[in-house]
Amino acid sequence: MRIATAEDAARLLAPYFETAETERVVLIHLDANLRLLGVTLEASGGEEDVELPVRAIAASAARIGAVAVIVAHNHPSGNPEPSAVDIAETRRLVGTLGALGVRLDDHLVFGASETRSFRALGLM
Repeated sequence: MRIATAEDAARLLAPYFETAETERVVLIHLDANLRLLGVTLEASGGEEDVELPVRAIAASAARIGAVAVIVAHNHPSGNPEPSAVDIAETRRLVGTLGALGVRLDDHLVFGASETRSFRALGLM
């Protein structure tokens, strides 16, 4: 399966978030041709927040042999807009993964019935 767009990623990941009452961080692992290598749950947090586990994401991508990843998390409040913390942590993740030769293709935020793409919003 090829994951070439934010919509492709959102369709794949929707089941991970549709009934979640707490924040979760899920990672899509991709090869050089954007073919799916795997999906991993990287963290679960509280109703209001979850830390973006940069080290765990980097280790997971290396273990699976991903060339690119898409990270996603949910906002149980229903508001899919990225927070200032989401933006700062994503920038840190881009740098960390880039140093390892892994590209962050996008970061998706799932809300009640909407999803926001950092790439589409011009945030990466």
